[in-house]
Amino acid sequence: MYQDKIIIIDVQGFYSANKFIPKEVCISSYDSQIKNFIIQLPFKYLKLMAKNRTTNNWLYNHFHDLRWDDGDSTLNVKEYLKPSIKNTQNLTVYVKGLEKLKWVKTLIGEEICIPNLDDFNCSNIDTLYKTDTNTNLCNYHCCKYRCALKNVILLRNYVKFNLKNKENIENVVSSRVFENLLKAYDCCIDKDHRTFFLKMIDELRIYNNLSCSPLISSSIYGIHRHDS
Repeated sequence: MYQDKIIIIDVQGFYSANKFIPKEVCISSYDSQIKNFIIQLPFKYLKLMAKNRTTNNWLYNHFHDLRWDDGDSTLNVKEYLKPSIKNTQNLTVYVKGLEKLKWVKTLIGEEICIPNLDDFNCSNIDTLYKTDTNTNLCNYHCCKYRCALKNVILLRNYVKFNLKNKENIENVVSSRVFENLLKAYDCCIDKDHRTFFLKMIDELRIYNNLSCSPLISSSIYGIHRHDS
């Protein structure tokens, strides 16, 4: 089944020399299997530059409540994910947020499908937290802080109830391509290029029946109708 090929990942962390360092990593399959790790970082807090300490202190006090020295896991996330990538065809790894998307790509490469749930009109994490009062946080967090474990559970529920099959994903991807084509069309000055993009837009819309997609706004279609 398609659901067996889905992984959801969330991460909380720190920064050193403008590089993201994962501290809490949570990985879930489509079913109930969840692994949550609080990672032991490779060097002491005092070795951080002053500006990084300021940033990380803010993250600790106002965002995820994780101390630099918390945890005892020596997990190598890249090595941990290798069996899933090697043994699974058509794997889809969901994340939420551009920065987390970039981080996951550094682990598993560009060839794996890694949708950003922000592109699926998924509510922001604050809203998801407010609408869910039952999901537990991990042992390191209290209710006001961001927890990768709770994030993954909420995001997995979103995927289950809103992205139940591959067709839904393909429709969203096609919608994004459609919007990008329209942006390119708007930037065209000469008539030949505008005609070329209009032809591509028409073919994509007909092929994917995008006129029925709720992800395409009427204002976008207004641009096309005006030129047809």
